[in-house]
Amino acid sequence: MRILVALKYAASGVSVDPLTGAISVDHRSSGLSAPDGAALEVALSLSDQITAVTVGPGEADGMLRLAWAVGVNHLVRYPPGGREHAAVAIAREAADVDVVLCGDRSPDGGSGSVPALTAGLLGAAQALGCAAVRASGASSLEVDRRVDGGGIERLVLPSPAVVSVGPEAAHLRRAALGRFLAAVDAPIEVRTPMTPAIPTLSPVTSKPYRPRPKMIPMPDAASAEARIRVLLGETTATPGREEIRAPAREAAQAIYAKLVTYGYVRDSP
Repeated sequence: MRILVALKYAASGVSVDPLTGAISVDHRSSGLSAPDGAALEVALSLSDQITAVTVGPGEADGMLRLAWAVGVNHLVRYPPGGREHAAVAIAREAADVDVVLCGDRSPDGGSGSVPALTAGLLGAAQALGCAAVRASGASSLEVDRRVDGGGIERLVLPSPAVVSVGPEAAHLRRAALGRFLAAVDAPIEVRTPMTPAIPTLSPVTSKPYRPRPKMIPMPDAASAEARIRVLLGETTATPGREEIRAPAREAAQAIYAKLVTYGYVRDSP
């Protein structure tokens, strides 16, 4: 399976000059994001024929060399451009691959639109915001995708396909020391930028913004009731509900005693 991993050089440290308005990027705190690292690890677990591509300045070479250190075979960098240019560059490199993997969104205010635009340019199947990716045959994938309402849908994608993953999909491995040191001399192909026309897309429908569902590990319990109690925090180690029927003074003393037991207030000397 031939895989292309699209990495974004995410700038996490940006400052603006208050007098001139000039924007400067702190490259020391920029580089590979957690979602892109997850995409890179997923690619390494699926194949040994991997190309990493990015659109960014020369400082992005360090991020590409990190990808080479953990096992990527081929490195490609395009000079910086707009959002459409990133998708065009990825689509250009993905002409002969089976799967394109990338992070679902970058931490620098990214909209997550490049994966979908890339799939549109390639005419490929797409699955965005995936929490798990597995091989299903020689050139197809089985993915678990987050959907609205906190649910998970399972899809089988044919080749070619574009898959974006969240940071929970995988954790990037450490590079071996010898390959990490050799990565300093890893060859990087710098392509000539190209900016062909991109078709204009019109939204079909619009909905109010809804936050993405939070991924919660499945409780390790036998029955449905026990799993619900774990999710609600009502485990055996937590005191259960207690009903007290007493006059007001005695009820207040019982409540105060419980607050002392739970550590909310200190008992009077």
